Amino acid sequence: AGRWLGERGDELIPAETEFITWEDRPEFQVERILTRSPSLLPFIYLHDEIRAGWFATLVLCGEKERALLVTREIEDADERARALGSVIEALAKAGMEAEAMAVAREIEDADERARALGSVAEALAKAGMKTEASSAATEALAAAREIEDADKRASALWSVVEALGKVGMET
Repeated sequence: AGRWLGERGDELIPAETEFITWEDRPEFQVERILTRSPSLLPFIYLHDEIRAGWFATLVLCGEKERALLVTREIEDADERARALGSVIEALAKAGMEAEAMAVAREIEDADERARALGSVAEALAKAGMKTEASSAATEALAAAREIEDADKRASALWSVVEALGKVGMET
């Protein structure tokens, strides 16, 4: 079809040309990513940036429910928590702080929950919602204090403090 388009493209109607060139258009690539990516997700478990980018793409394309469905199907609890953290960060950055808070509360792992809530607090503060940011930060600190391992607790507390510091809420 591609060869025919090149040789006799002027004989084709627009719908035929559109059909032949569908794979070359950005909409096709976006649809391909949205359709095929969930099956590839288990293979990118070591690449947090790729996973976070994929979930951000889903959220920003209006596919929040699909992102949540995929994350909730991840069997490994640690991987599921990190994936939910990626969705939460994308939701917060997209201005969907209430949804981000609700999802953050679902995370069983206190360390990941603290980090997720810290991200939400940062997004809320950046949006000028200081009261809500303070509430999210309080929840994040409470989650961090639940962590039994001292090193992980210190790391989680530091991440919350760092998030708050970025938005001028040092106290």
